[in-house]
Amino acid sequence: GSKGASPATWLAVEALHARPKHLLPGSGALRLPAQSVRALPPARRLHKICKGRRMSARSAGAQEHVANGLAWVAAQRAAGRSLEAGGGRARSLLAKELRKALGIN
Repeated sequence: GSKGASPATWLAVEALHARPKHLLPGSGALRLPAQSVRALPPARRLHKICKGRRMSARSAGAQEHVANGLAWVAAQRAAGRSLEAGGGRARSLLAKELRKALGIN
């Protein structure tokens, strides 16, 4: 799996991912095990792997703020405030307010 990959392997994967799609090695250059089920093309699979790794790191970094954020929301609701943030500008303003209250840059 990807969790056992060495740092050198990840550097190579990130270097491939940084290339524009049309500059990736041609067909047959990326040798992947054959699968009997429908699979993503190699370039798309590479993108998904790199995105998952990046999002996982971002998610782990955000975990320290979750408890404080939930406490802030509970305090706002206890004060009688309605937190409507279905999307658009209201959501953006609420996110800015929460970020300021928690001291997050």
